Amino acid sequence: MNVNKFVKIWKKHAESLYADYTGEDGATAVSKLLYKLNLNADELTVAKKLIETILIDTHYSFLLGLDGSANIGGIQQDYR
Repeated sequence: MNVNKFVKIWKKHAESLYADYTGEDGATAVSKLLYKLNLNADELTVAKKLIETILIDTHYSFLLGLDGSANIGGIQQDYR
């Protein structure tokens, strides 16, 4: 697998998690908690944006760590 394919798969993974975490079906612990809050429409939009931002930041930080541009667990090195 090359780098471009890995990044595409990683992005798809983040998008899948977002869908699972914000789905109204309550299929995940995160979605159950989200809808248990009984937020109004505006609050729900903000909460979903929060989840999206956390996922993007976490996934991007991990990719940077693999590239050696950021640390993972306090260690910064190239991974292969």
